[in-house]
Amino acid sequence: MIILHSPSRRPVAVPKQQHQHPTTIVSKIGSEAKRRDNIIKAIVSGYKVKEGQTYEAFSEESRDTYGPILIEQICDSYAKYGRAKWPENDYPLLLTGYSEKTKQRFYIAERFLKV
Repeated sequence: MIILHSPSRRPVAVPKQQHQHPTTIVSKIGSEAKRRDNIIKAIVSGYKVKEGQTYEAFSEESRDTYGPILIEQICDSYAKYGRAKWPENDYPLLLTGYSEKTKQRFYIAERFLKV
């Protein structure tokens, strides 16, 4: 406890500030990473798509825009997710698709594809 003197010369007690211990912060980060990893594993376990396969988009408009979509990669763990911002709704885009028509790579959800 630190004691300061006020102008009236009465000692005033100022409480010490409480700081979080570094291991507490690390354990919170670790538990959040584990939670996100579990979410990704649960989503991927329900996927019907496979890497290297070509699919069509679900909507007619998207099929006209993108044409056939090749699934290049499926992110199956939080370690592979990279530095992309985690979405607020806890439903990350885990598929990397390549449009043969537009020659672009993009992240998509399985529900975007006609499986």
